[in-house]
Amino acid sequence: MNNIALDCGSSGNSTASDGRAWTGDIGSNLATIHPLETTIAAKAIRKAAEGIPYSTARISSSEFTYTIPVTAGPKFVRFYFYPTSYPGFDRSKALFSVKSGPYTLLTNFPADLVADSLGVEYFVREFCINVGKNQLLNFTFTPFSSSSKDSYAFVNGIEIVSTPPNLYYTPPGAYGIPFIGQTSFYEIETSTVLETMYRLDVGGPSISPTEDSVSLHFCETDPDITQQSDRLFIIFIDGQIAEFSADAISWRGGSSKPAYRDYLAMIGFEGTSGKYNLSIDLHARDFFTRYSDAMLNGIEIFKLNKTAGSLARPNPEPPKSIFLTKPSHLTGEAS
Repeated sequence: MNNIALDCGSSGNSTASDGRAWTGDIGSNLATIHPLETTIAAKAIRKAAEGIPYSTARISSSEFTYTIPVTAGPKFVRFYFYPTSYPGFDRSKALFSVKSGPYTLLTNFPADLVADSLGVEYFVREFCINVGKNQLLNFTFTPFSSSSKDSYAFVNGIEIVSTPPNLYYTPPGAYGIPFIGQTSFYEIETSTVLETMYRLDVGGPSISPTEDSVSLHFCETDPDITQQSDRLFIIFIDGQIAEFSADAISWRGGSSKPAYRDYLAMIGFEGTSGKYNLSIDLHARDFFTRYSDAMLNGIEIFKLNKTAGSLARPNPEPPKSIFLTKPSHLTGEAS
């Protein structure tokens, strides 16, 4: 099991305001950087409201790679970015791509535009990557190639946390998850990389065009609802029926037991914005249930990599409203 938090551009150990322990990448045995001599460990000119890991950064005008030994299995990988100016590096010049093995996680990534579009100083990009046996986890940062050669890549923090093997990937022998609008099921194989798009209490946000997996979280805690069929409802995703008789109690065999359901939706383009409004609607099954309403505790939306291994998406625009929740530092995350 891995629980790694690298504070890029710093040395020694430090503790963030949330109590998370971070280890500097200078002289660390947790990771190697190649070529180290072309990178710079820099302090932010303007301090962020949150200190660790946003006080320092690993920066380079040429390609560099982090190599991190980890155990086999799926990992949450989080990149922490504070797009401000660093000594000798202007904020607006940060434009780069990030790859992990054959997978492109970020392409021509304008960190400053992302922060501005979200209205935040700093933010996190989160992925789920499966690591095979005897494999190393590599992250290659490549500045955008231009005639002026003044673009650079940077990262403030890298976090790697092991996850249960079948949390997001389809277990061996299982059918997979329902594919909305089709009769088939979709297997999320371990060769797939997922990017966390939204993690919400409730909401109906916009997402970029690709294939997306929607995890809906339920936990029946109403003391008046204790039996199966007490609360039955229909789940619509993108205007199509995903679940005709949703019943959180029947899924887990009792009340106060958390449950989740996964679905896959193919998301297309809408106009020229590169965005799409994905609707998730819940309606009571009147005349078939004691309580004519529906319930939902949380939503997770993940983007799956394309066949070519890319998770690239269009450059950001100002985000649309996220209903009933306030955006936080993970893109679209609610608190």
